[in-house]
Amino acid sequence: MRKAALILLAFLVLACNDDTPQKPEKLLTEDEMVDVLYDITILQSVKSFNPKVLRENKIDLPDYVYNKYNIDSTVFAQNHAYYAAQLDVYEQIHNRVTDRVKKEKEPFDPEQPKTEKDSLKEDKKKMLGKNALKKLNDRKENKDK
Repeated sequence: MRKAALILLAFLVLACNDDTPQKPEKLLTEDEMVDVLYDITILQSVKSFNPKVLRENKIDLPDYVYNKYNIDSTVFAQNHAYYAAQLDVYEQIHNRVTDRVKKEKEPFDPEQPKTEKDSLKEDKKKMLGKNALKKLNDRKENKDK
């Protein structure tokens, strides 16, 4: 029983340890962090889809991002850890990156093919006119009165 109490006490002491990262000396704003993570996401996509483009243009992913934002790996790591420790803020940052990627991708997405059912509905509307269904329903109601 004593061993269980000591183990529980040790667990509580370790669990209460506050290891949250300190605010970095060079803190990137949330907007800057979104931009950095967006660029990393795009470059990683290019690297996985068509790495030849990066090689031909002599683009090294980390160096490109660090030079573009005038930071180094330490500054990025510190900022990433700082924001990751703030779960709500980090989630907002990632949601903004995801939304931005989706928005940029939209023009390149092919339109969804219409199903036969959709085509029939459109044909029916064209043949009957905009308010034809309403007119038919109105006539039916007038006859019933």
